[in-house]
Amino acid sequence: MMILILFGSDHHFHYGYFVYAAAVIGYLDPNWLSQGTNKAWVNMLVRDYANSIPNDPYFPMSRSFDMYHGHSWAHGLTESGDGKDQESSSEDSNSLYAIKMWGRTINDTAMEARGNLLLAIQARSLQNYFLYQNNNTVEPSQIIPNKVSGILFENKIDHTTYFGTNKEYIEGIHMLPLLPFSTLTRTKEFVTEEWSTYFTNYAANVTGGWKGILYANLATIDAKTSYNFFSNSSFDYSFLDGGASRTWYLTWSAALGGSPGTTSSSTASQKIAKFVQPAVRRSDVAEEPIPGINVDMPEQELQADTNDSGASHPQPEARSAFGNFMHRMKEDFEKEEHKLF
Repeated sequence: MMILILFGSDHHFHYGYFVYAAAVIGYLDPNWLSQGTNKAWVNMLVRDYANSIPNDPYFPMSRSFDMYHGHSWAHGLTESGDGKDQESSSEDSNSLYAIKMWGRTINDTAMEARGNLLLAIQARSLQNYFLYQNNNTVEPSQIIPNKVSGILFENKIDHTTYFGTNKEYIEGIHMLPLLPFSTLTRTKEFVTEEWSTYFTNYAANVTGGWKGILYANLATIDAKTSYNFFSNSSFDYSFLDGGASRTWYLTWSAALGGSPGTTSSSTASQKIAKFVQPAVRRSDVAEEPIPGINVDMPEQELQADTNDSGASHPQPEARSAFGNFMHRMKEDFEKEEHKLF
């Protein structure tokens, strides 16, 4: 039974972290990509959970992402009366963001475009099925005050987690990890409603790593309070979970407008949100061919984004946005570093 669970479950949750880490390493040290089997190994992880090749003899096509529902499923091969399920919507988004960033790092424009496309589809799906604003008309009205699904099954929604029922668990599992895609999937309106519902008076009493997650999430709507929390000279490092760092949370909240000298997080937030918007006129072709497998596909262009009036407008070039984003965060952090440590 355990073999079946491991074989079919959570691949995108786990491998997404590895793929994203590899994208960052390869961006900072391009030589790493050509060392040994590094690039091939990471491509294998992408093929495992998000394969785009229909006749790959080793991995199924799109193991995790369900194009019809617009999100992934985490539960694999074991029988369940309630069907497939998924708990952490944000780790699902991380797995798609990882594809986008790995594609950019290795100059695979098709992979990057696929990551953009899947992120755009998923943002809409999550905002209907996992993250509930007050104006949600898709889910039953009695569960909208929960703000998140908890665990979404094919046949039910269970407002809990697999590891506990604390508020910070149920809401927080849909927050982590906090990365640039977060402002695309978790809108300011949603985060405001969720914070007001659960955390205005509760967050200060949370202990452990979940407290850091909550206050990093707060940066979406109140970047200064978030930045002040992490820059406090008496900061308690027990508030960082195993996958986070104080450096990143300071950078994150600063980039969203929380560092001294900024007056609004809106511009930064919009730039980060645009960073994960679908790129335009990217060729929808297969990734690097695998020896012995025919992956020839007709070239198709993604449709241009449109504004509310229906007029087509281009998105900023992805690599330029990424470079500007990283440079601005680095400058912001270096400017304030001497005040913090």
